[in-house]
Amino acid sequence: MQFRKVILNIHLTLSLLAGLFIVVLSLTGSVLVFKNELTQAMYPELFKVTQGERISYQDAQKSILSQYPEAQFLRIYTPDEPVTGGAFQFWINNDGKREYVYVDPATGNILGTLDESAFPNKLSVFHRNLLLEKYHGFEIVGIVGFMFTFILISGLYLWWPGIKSMAQGFKRRKASNPYIKKNDLHRLIGIYSIPVLLIIAFTGAVYPFSEKILGWFGTGWTPPAQKLAVQVKPEGRLPVDELVRLAEQTTPSSKATLIILPTKPEKNIDIRLTRSYDPGAGHTGNVKVWMDPYNGQVLEKWDPKTNNVFYQTWVFPLHVGAYGGIITKVLYSIVGLMPSILMFTGIYIWQYKKRRRKKQQAEVQLNAS
Repeated sequence: MQFRKVILNIHLTLSLLAGLFIVVLSLTGSVLVFKNELTQAMYPELFKVTQGERISYQDAQKSILSQYPEAQFLRIYTPDEPVTGGAFQFWINNDGKREYVYVDPATGNILGTLDESAFPNKLSVFHRNLLLEKYHGFEIVGIVGFMFTFILISGLYLWWPGIKSMAQGFKRRKASNPYIKKNDLHRLIGIYSIPVLLIIAFTGAVYPFSEKILGWFGTGWTPPAQKLAVQVKPEGRLPVDELVRLAEQTTPSSKATLIILPTKPEKNIDIRLTRSYDPGAGHTGNVKVWMDPYNGQVLEKWDPKTNNVFYQTWVFPLHVGAYGGIITKVLYSIVGLMPSILMFTGIYIWQYKKRRRKKQQAEVQLNAS
């Protein structure tokens, strides 16, 4: 009984400390589950693509350079990546500012641009680091995730009614007492949403610390730097189209979805591929190919079918609900609303018990006098 009281106090303390952060992160996460759909709904002009044969990456880059002559290319999301809605999406550094340029894959015309001030992008940054990037906001969000994970596990312990009474734990009592109503609502929402909330909370907790966690197991988020070393050649890099073609040849029936371009002469190119079932659909491919951009040599390849990269493949899709199509996304979005209800019902329960204890203490003092 004493142990249960300790767990209850920890559950309560963590809820009071992190409750507001958990609610904010959960609500923003509920919206960001549909970030791609939201972007396409808010900025439909960026996704009005023309049907026809796809132009080369080089021609798309020339189109951008005609408008942004000083652009530094950072990433290319291809038309095969669901986030782009069938367009090319180029990330460029334009005079120190990141811009997202959408290009019609058939004509090469620039459809429009977004920057990080666009609502879906700003919301994503807020969810990632609470706008505290300079103060380790990403890690703070991870710590909140660990606190939420413990709150959920301790809540499960406090809910547990025993084997014989387990069925009663899933039922709501018939009562007019407001305390019983709020208590049962808190208990039932918690127990029914805990499977998904635990996945979201734990993956959100570990994600900011992935490099360190993977280091404990002798691996990393990316291959070691020595494996990705390239030799700079005066004749320059191969065309992006040629590098993509070579990368796709490494994996049958695959399509490039993301190309992370080297920003320095000595850097490699990173190409992500998707094929058949991809748990990260809409969040880049699950096959990663690192190449020497000067000769097309594959420096390293991570494929879930042949490499032990379960963590790297699944941690983000599990967090955002990308692995089960629209059904999983709707489920995640709904479950993301539940911490708000849990917080308000939890505060009501705490305040009710606090008032009741004060009343009992007052009655004891009155009787004693």
